[in-house]
Amino acid sequence: MIEAFPATQDEQVYVLMDSWYTSEKVINACNRKGFHVIAAVKTNRLICVSGVTISMADFAVQYLRKSDLRSVTVDSQGTYWVYEYEGPLSEMENVKALLSWKDEYAESSKPQVCLLCTDLSLDLVTIQRYYHVRWNIETGYRYFKELLGFDHYQLLSF
Repeated sequence: MIEAFPATQDEQVYVLMDSWYTSEKVINACNRKGFHVIAAVKTNRLICVSGVTISMADFAVQYLRKSDLRSVTVDSQGTYWVYEYEGPLSEMENVKALLSWKDEYAESSKPQVCLLCTDLSLDLVTIQRYYHVRWNIETGYRYFKELLGFDHYQLLSF
């Protein structure tokens, strides 16, 4: 689907996805097309901080303190406590990752949401605003499945 998506040279495309799809293969397909990725990632993904490779969850629990975080307010979404990391993440060479806690941060806690962004020029608020669009798509899918019964249909070709 990524390779077949039509985009003009002057158009910047952001591919939004949840943690099920953030694989090296999908991200490389986006890179080949010149698309950027904004996606959720699982907290067990590895980052390399000061030469130490550690999972994002373990890094947050062992090393992060509230003084390391920034308070970020996103319109119509609320306030997040965010740690911004830039560097390698698992099999990806250089990305921006946001470790986020909604509303309040608890000392030595795992991040509630981790986001990955391949566009290093985007700021924290923009990344979270763009990812929020994906969440609206997800709730739309839920509406189609539960209320309209789209998960009960099956189409077969002749």
